[in-house]
Amino acid sequence: MIGRSGPESGPDEVTVTPSHGHRMFSTIVQDAARYGERLGVTFTSGDKYYERSDHYNFAKKGIPVVFFCNGEHEDYHQVSDHADKLDPRKMQTIARLAFWTGWTVANADEKPRTLGPRSDWK
Repeated sequence: MIGRSGPESGPDEVTVTPSHGHRMFSTIVQDAARYGERLGVTFTSGDKYYERSDHYNFAKKGIPVVFFCNGEHEDYHQVSDHADKLDPRKMQTIARLAFWTGWTVANADEKPRTLGPRSDWK
């Protein structure tokens, strides 16, 4: 769910959870926000998806996570959701964001940690 724009995210936006206002906001999301800024991506809160995907099984155990998503759109989980509706540029940008975020975590000297709610993404 990183290749479409819709009501929750435009061409240069991505919904992210846990957001900066979430109790589980972490250094992973903070790093992602820095990369997002460099890539021209604006983050919006995707906290309503916090418990809705595979990442949540890690989060339940206190492991910091980040989840990038476009949000829902009119074709969400419908047979009308075809590949020709994807935005390749957006997919590439979000894939780069995910790569650099993961690379940072993998090469960090310290484990990711929870920061708690903040006033902004950085």
